[in-house]
Amino acid sequence: MSNPSLSEASAGAREAALPSLFEASGEIPLLIGIEQDLRLMIEPAVSEPEAKHTIGMIRRIILDIVARRLEEPVTAPIQRAARWDALHNLIALAHSLGGSGQKLADRLMNDLPRDGEQSDVSDLLGKAFGELAAVPGTESPAFSAKLGKILAGLLKNEKSVEARHRATAERIETQQKPGAHDPGVITLDRFEQFMREQMPNVSDLKVMRMTRPPMGWGKVTLIADLEGTDLPYSSVVIRQDAALSGTNTQVIDEYPIIKFVSDHGLQVPEPLFLSPETGRFGRPFIVMSKLSGATGGGFSGPNPECTREALFDLARFAAKLHALDPRESDLPAIWTATPDKDANRLAVANVHRQMVENQVSPMPLARGTLLWLERNAPRSPDRPIVVHSDLGLWNLLVEGPKVTAVLDWELAHIGDPMQDLAYVRPLLGDRMTWQEFIDAYLAAGGQEYRPDAIEFFGMLSDVRNVMFTEIMHNMAVSNVVEVRTAHAVTTCLRMLERQAASKLPAIGG
Repeated sequence: MSNPSLSEASAGAREAALPSLFEASGEIPLLIGIEQDLRLMIEPAVSEPEAKHTIGMIRRIILDIVARRLEEPVTAPIQRAARWDALHNLIALAHSLGGSGQKLADRLMNDLPRDGEQSDVSDLLGKAFGELAAVPGTESPAFSAKLGKILAGLLKNEKSVEARHRATAERIETQQKPGAHDPGVITLDRFEQFMREQMPNVSDLKVMRMTRPPMGWGKVTLIADLEGTDLPYSSVVIRQDAALSGTNTQVIDEYPIIKFVSDHGLQVPEPLFLSPETGRFGRPFIVMSKLSGATGGGFSGPNPECTREALFDLARFAAKLHALDPRESDLPAIWTATPDKDANRLAVANVHRQMVENQVSPMPLARGTLLWLERNAPRSPDRPIVVHSDLGLWNLLVEGPKVTAVLDWELAHIGDPMQDLAYVRPLLGDRMTWQEFIDAYLAAGGQEYRPDAIEFFGMLSDVRNVMFTEIMHNMAVSNVVEVRTAHAVTTCLRMLERQAASKLPAIGG
């Protein structure tokens, strides 16, 4: 395994600069992201006046907190210095009163923080003002004039600090979400032009609308509704490379494997067109057929629409996928070459490398789990086998007893078929037993079942998801945090790290 320590220096440099969402320093980008979602998404959608007013107040609170946190390194020393000056001047004023005023001055001198002017004396200054009220001689106009000068200095300082806070809050309030006006994302007009060039025989082709569903971490997904004479489809799906991707994959690599699988009759969207280069239509994208069906489920298990029969169909799909022989195709060499016998161990090394390169906060448990996986990696298959590598229920469309589509092929690669099976294993819920799923897979022509490899890939899938989540963590704190990304990081990262380690034989028994 390649030594991840080679990347430690650069990772350490980034770590020092990036605020983790699990630490106080990460609160600033997170709060900015929350304010942006409130301002740009939620507030415009709310019509009830009181609710709209409340959202506005929440935004102002957030902006005030963020501005104060951001300006604190500059304003805190300024405020401390101004309050120390005021306290020294007040002590001198008290001393000039003699008697009880002089005693108060002596006591205040004795109470000064031993740390010097790095300490905050706000509380001591406030008490000094209060105690001066009981000192004789403070009723004179001369005292009030001197007190007024002390207060004027404090007020000037407070106004200066508040002006900085206000300017920072206003600057933050004008910021847009990353990608909100991303010129690399194809627009309706540009997509209509693209489709007219691909389908010149449909002279009246129109793109009626484009929507962006809240799905996917690695790609921009758009749905376009079309109209035109004799169009073979009324809606298509666009998958476009994102400016910032949690998976660091490209559609130009995804297109050939989707076409290969589609040409063999498996349930995947038909790839229709590919725009392979960044140019007048934006970043590269694929246009695919839009298939019907409901999402199969999530991490907690199948949705109601995902029937027992549909899960049997998923087992058959996996068997057919793994039976395909890419050597009999015109796919690029990466899909047809005989795999390295140590490919599984090298996959662990790749996950470890990416985790180190994108590390925001230390993850010793995940890295220790990777060490165990590297030492216990099973032998790789002898021939190239296509693996989807993200065969979760969220990437399925189902209708009744059938899987109508398997989506999101960006992580597909030549690998071990047990990886796909291990990914499905914890997702079956109460619809069927694991043995029933495996029996259906084998009956449909699936590859040899290897329990040790299933356990290995169950752990590797979890720790790989830790790596992907840490990449999103890095993206989030390097830019402005999106709430959806922050939620995924704060709810999943440590959970996945613990989940992977808990499967180790020495721990789980």
